[in-house]
Amino acid sequence: MNIYSISKYPVGFYVYAYLRKDGSPYYIGKGKYDRAWRHMKGEAIKSPKLSSRIIILETRLTEVGALALERRYIQWYGRKDLQYYDRPQGILRNGTDGGDGCCGAIRTPVAREKMSLAKIGNTYSKGVKRTPDQCAAIGARSRIKHSIQQNLNHSITMTGKKHTAAQNAAKSERTKGVAKGPQQRVTCPHCGNTGGIINMRRYHFTNCRSIHQPLLLSVMENPATAQKW
Repeated sequence: MNIYSISKYPVGFYVYAYLRKDGSPYYIGKGKYDRAWRHMKGEAIKSPKLSSRIIILETRLTEVGALALERRYIQWYGRKDLQYYDRPQGILRNGTDGGDGCCGAIRTPVAREKMSLAKIGNTYSKGVKRTPDQCAAIGARSRIKHSIQQNLNHSITMTGKKHTAAQNAAKSERTKGVAKGPQQRVTCPHCGNTGGIINMRRYHFTNCRSIHQPLLLSVMENPATAQKW
């Protein structure tokens, strides 16, 4: 049973694997916190949709130890993009031999040229110099006005969007005792931290980490207690 998830990730650095439907690994990685469940949209390797196909192989590691084990696992299963002279082709989609993170990726001149061209005209890239035509096109897009029909549709949609008496009463109850201006300062009875009442209610008291962290550690040390937790 896999006791880890995006909200219950291992302690320290760890090595993880993504599995295919047949149970064979297609990616080995090193991570910390919730990294194994958070491969981003722009990355070449996507995490499986089913959390049961994300397997934690080694836990409670130093970063050096995690990098070494990542490299060992990749060497054991082999990469699909390499031809080995002493064994069949591997099964992993890793782009490097591991042990060095993204810095180990070797890109061809063609790939580097594509990356350079993709950044031209990117409105979110700081320091990118644009031609006058690109600046004019960006300005024109930002000055587009909604049509009369679009404004009318928006007005119709928003008309009558009023809170019910129950919603107003619930909001009033939530904000009772919260002064406008300087916040009331309170102290958490579990960890002793002091802060504004809004954030303290959100992150402390019944939600205090000092209550839940010992439970998480006990589950990691004794998987048999996972179902009880």
